[in-house]
Amino acid sequence: MSSDVILTVAQLLAQVEEAAAATSAVIEKCSEEEWETVVADEERTVGVVLHHIAYAFPFVVEWVSQLAWGEGAPAVTYDDVHAINHQHAAAQANVAPAATLALLQTNASTAQRQLGQLTDADLQISAHFPLIGGNPISVQQMVQWFLVNHVHNHIAAIYQTIGGKQLDHDGQIR
Repeated sequence: MSSDVILTVAQLLAQVEEAAAATSAVIEKCSEEEWETVVADEERTVGVVLHHIAYAFPFVVEWVSQLAWGEGAPAVTYDDVHAINHQHAAAQANVAPAATLALLQTNASTAQRQLGQLTDADLQISAHFPLIGGNPISVQQMVQWFLVNHVHNHIAAIYQTIGGKQLDHDGQIR
């Protein structure tokens, strides 16, 4: 998933759909014990991290929309992100798999619909983004880095925590 390759909206939506499906598969396959396990280096349980993934979709879509509409990248810093993540973790400490799956389905569907309104040309609009040190970021990169890669990075940490499990090509934990 190199951001050097220019994608179409359809290709980018396929990546978003795959990330949502991978998250859904983890939610559906987690045992209660795995759900309550603290993810290494996260200080949050598997369940809270999975809910965080679902919860983050609208934030990224808002950033993407703002950038695509020519309003520039949001003035978001890692301090802002860490504060939101800390508040989220505290509020969702006892989140259930069913609630997490429902939130994921709603937010992923909404994200797909909103991102589907972009044009291929919109994906190349860029602006400087404080979250990455003021470096420029394109709409495509924002979706790939802060939605698709965000999902995969968290899922990789979850797999490492729950015993090195991975998803196979059918979305099954092995």
